[in-house]
This record gives sequence, structure tokens and C-alpha cells, in this order.
Amino acid sequence: MLWIAFCIPAIAQQARPEPFAGTWTMRLGDRNLFVLDLQASGANITGTMARPTRFSGTNGVFANIRGGVRRDPVAHAELKDGVLHLVVQNANDPKDEDKYAMTVHGDTATLAYEDIPGEAIEPFAFHRASPGAQVAIDWEPNRLYTASDSDIPSAEMKTIYTEDQRVREQPSIDWSQVNRTDAERREQTRKLLAAGALHTGKDYEEAAFVFQHGDSPNDYLLAHTLATIAVSKGTKILRMRQNGEVINELDPPALMDSVSHPIDGVPVDVAISPDGSKIAYTFASYSCPIGASCGARTATGYTAADHLTPPEALSGHLYTRNPSWVGNARTLSSAGYLHQVNTHDLGPGTTDVHWFDDQDLVGQGNSTDLDDAELNRQGDLLAAVRGYGADSRILTVKLNAPAPALPSLMCLTGADEKMSGPSWAPDGRRLVLADTFGLEVSDAHPASDADCPSWTFTEFIAGGSEPDWGPADVNPQPRTKQDTQPAPGPGPGVEPPGPKAGLSVGSAKLKAALKSGLVVRVTGVSGTAKVTAGISKSVARKAKLGKRALTVGTGTAKAGADGSASVRVKFTRRAAARLAKLRSVTLTVRLASGLSRTVTLRR
Repeated sequence: MLWIAFCIPAIAQQARPEPFAGTWTMRLGDRNLFVLDLQASGANITGTMARPTRFSGTNGVFANIRGGVRRDPVAHAELKDGVLHLVVQNANDPKDEDKYAMTVHGDTATLAYEDIPGEAIEPFAFHRASPGAQVAIDWEPNRLYTASDSDIPSAEMKTIYTEDQRVREQPSIDWSQVNRTDAERREQTRKLLAAGALHTGKDYEEAAFVFQHGDSPNDYLLAHTLATIAVSKGTKILRMRQNGEVINELDPPALMDSVSHPIDGVPVDVAISPDGSKIAYTFASYSCPIGASCGARTATGYTAADHLTPPEALSGHLYTRNPSWVGNARTLSSAGYLHQVNTHDLGPGTTDVHWFDDQDLVGQGNSTDLDDAELNRQGDLLAAVRGYGADSRILTVKLNAPAPALPSLMCLTGADEKMSGPSWAPDGRRLVLADTFGLEVSDAHPASDADCPSWTFTEFIAGGSEPDWGPADVNPQPRTKQDTQPAPGPGPGVEPPGPKAGLSVGSAKLKAALKSGLVVRVTGVSGTAKVTAGISKSVARKAKLGKRALTVGTGTAKAGADGSASVRVKFTRRAAARLAKLRSVTLTVRLASGLSRTVTLRR
């Protein structure tokens, strides 16, 4: 994969290689992953890049670091317009070459792949170091590492967690007091998160417990998110109830990738079967195994949900990603060119079977990639992500017969660079997806392709991602640990219900609101009420404010004793100037808790 032992030919006379000279390190916490030593002599540069012999990495997370230290030669170098371009040979295979671009900014530098898109592999950040720096060799075999990694758990988080548990272990519990101090502990934990003070898997696990004892769906969601981060730190899958309570945890073993090397690390694309009995997961990494080219590789495996089962018990080797369930014994998954949508029937030794590609729908000349496919429960409609980057769209097809019969193209959404995660509602007609705005939900899918232009989506949750429309109603129950709470106090971990939050927008003309602010009446809140006003992608385009949904105004006010507040939402100067040119503007006015209203202002 990377790196580098330099012996670089002469560079153009006008180039100045001196800023690149010296020792540079890329660190994961307190450990050096890469050490780059460069020496400048006239117009020439020589040097070495030291790196672990083996490792895997994806999205800034590194694992499986082992095998000693390796040095790779640089076959060619050119300094042009302040950028050092390098062609690097694998020390064990001269035919395996990678191209990099190095830029320097004082005592920091970046090294980016020139032959891999930047959105696929982020540039590596280096810092100038003292001569003699060495690549670390004390890597733990079953641990993940990040740039902000630390071996030292947060003592403050530990104190908060210990108190969270202590108050629940008393022989006599005053739940009103516990609920009050729970809120204080959540606020303390939020501050630690905002300050970037949590590093280890244990830190995030303890933070998840604190928010598990929350009093709102947002707290439960944050508990789930923190538990997911803890999982990523610890390479485990957690099976949880809707309230965030952990049922069990699973640490799946390494799978085999397409070059017969073990692949491990963070389980991604985790999906549980409709009956809850099995879990599908994917390992992904960018690796440089000996005897094979560097590249991104994936492997998918399965386990029983209530206990860990060997991967070979439910499948053979699957070099795919993004598994989704079709019933309880079949999945769909993707594997790139000529293997875009595949089926797999679970069983020992079984492998995936190719179903169809984009070229089967639109012809080879107009084809691109399909990924992340999901079939509705009725088995008659399938949705998938089509294309890459700014041309990403959601495509739907109609099944004329079960696989392997080819489906028929139905609808294609507009393009959005963050388009992802299509998931069907239980009724099989509506679809939720993620895009630049967040989550959007469709109306009923058209019965024929001729009606696709009228198929519409409604903005649902700003900033949301990775939607998965489950069959069960949302119903987070109290934690079982607190079920012994004496009556007649409030429910376990739940404060007595207060007034229901409300949001209303006063009548206003567009010009007046943009100049003086939009008055929003809020009820049923405590503390400081924060309100935002946002516009959709279409409004942003009309106002020439870009191609994305965005927030154009904010306002705050302190709620009174009755839980009400009058918030004046002030618009940004740029947004006010642009929106004033429109005849009407539709805004989504939203409380920080998620409650929202849509209002249209006219001249």
C-alpha cells in the first residue's frame, strides 16, 4: 500500500526541494505508523519511508498491524508547482507501483494517492519530527487505531459512569433525585464529547450507559450511536433493544478476502434478519498484501444473533458488501463491476450468485455502478444506489419474476452526492433515503414508469443518515434494570411527563421576516429553546444559494416557568439578500428536539 524508500532523480532547476527535507511521521495516538525521512541535495531528494509490513485501513481506522517494518523504493519523483509527485515501488514486487502527491505547509504535510480518488482514501497527515523517529512495533493484534487514539481512558468519564451506576445500586432509591442527577451527568458527558476528550472504546461504552438512562428518544439515539462508536473501537457487534439496552455483544472472527488473506476490524453494513435470528456483516479494508496489488477489499459473513457462530456454518467465502435480507435465508449484496447485484442463499459452502448489473437495464454504453440494493417485503420492487459522487441517484426496478429473471427499470431520482441507504417501508410502497439534507421519505411508488416524474420525496430528518425502515413500531421500553422502582414514583429512568412540545409560526410577510426576523412561538420546553429555519435543495437553487438544503436562520430564547418562549429567528445576511428576490419562500422551522413545521412566506 504505501511506502516509500526514496532515491529520486534530478528535479527541475527551478524547483526547491528544501521544504520537503527532514523527518516526517504519521501517528496513530502516540505511535508512529509511518516515518518519512527526506534529504535534499541540490535539486535531488533521497530518503526512505518506513511502514509496517502488513496492515489494513479504512476511513481513518487501522487494524491488523503486524509483520515488522518495510521500506519501499521510489522509482520516480517530480517537484512541480510546489507538489512532490512520487512513484513508489513495492519492495517485494517491483511491478506493483503507487503514485502519491506530497504537499508541505510549514511543519505539517499531506501525502495523497494520485491514482485513487480523494473521497475514497483520505490524504495521510504527517508532522515534522526529530531525526531518528521509528515505526512503532508494539501494535496489539486485535485492536483498531485512529489518529486521535489513546491508551489512557478518560478519568472524568469513568467518574461520571461510576456515579451513574452507584445511584442505581442503593437499597432505597429516590428516583426523582436520580432523574435530576442523570440530566446533570448527561450534560457533563456532552461537554466531554464536544471537547474530544473521549478516546478509548471503554470511554464510549461508559458514555453510552449514561445516555441509556436518558429521558427522550434523542438520548436513546445518542446512546445507540455511542455504543456503535464503542463497537468500532472494540470490533464488536452489539444487539440492542429499541431503548438502547444491550442484549448481547458479538466479536466476529476474521473472514477471508479475495486474495486469501484474513480481513478483520470494524464490522460495517450490519443487518439483522427479519426474524431477528441472524446477523449479516461486512469487513472492509484497504490493504497491501505480499504478492498482490494494493486495493480496497471487502468480505461478508453471518452469525447467529444470540451467539457467535463460525462464518463457514452459514456461507462460503463472500467478497461482497452492503448485505440486505430477502426473507430469513437469502441476502442481496454488491461487489462492483459485473457483480453489482447478487443473491446468496445461506448454507455451508455456499457463495453469491450474480443477478443483474446496470448495463442489463440501460445498455452497456450508458451504464454505471449499482450498490446497496434492497428488495421490498412484497418482492416486487427493488431500490439501489446508482452512480458515484455528484451523480449518485436512487434507481428502482420492478420484478417480473423472482431472480434470476431480469427486472424492468422503473424510476430514477435526481442526483445528490450523498444519496445512499434506500430502505422500503413495511407496506413496500414508500421509500426512505439519505441525501445532503438528511433523510427524505417518498410518497407511494408509481405503478408504472410513466408516472415516475410525479414521484415525490418529503424532507424528514435533517442531518440523518443510514436509514433502515424496520417492521416494528418505535416503542422504547424502560430499562429492565430499573423495573424494581417502587410505586407511585415515575417510571424507570423516566421523568413524569410534562407539557407536550409545541411550535407555531406567526403570520409574517417575507420582506419583514427577512429584515427583522421570524417570530416562532414554542411551548412545552425547558431551558433555552433553539429554533432553526431551513430551505430545501430546490429553494436553495432558486435563490442561488447552492445545490444543497441548508439552514438560513437561527434564534434562541429562554423558556419561562410555563415552558413557553417566543423565539425570533434571524436570517443570515447572505440568505436574506438572496431570498428577498423570490416571490415566496417555503421554510422548515425546527426545534432542536426535532419538532418541525413548514411555513410559506410571501411578499
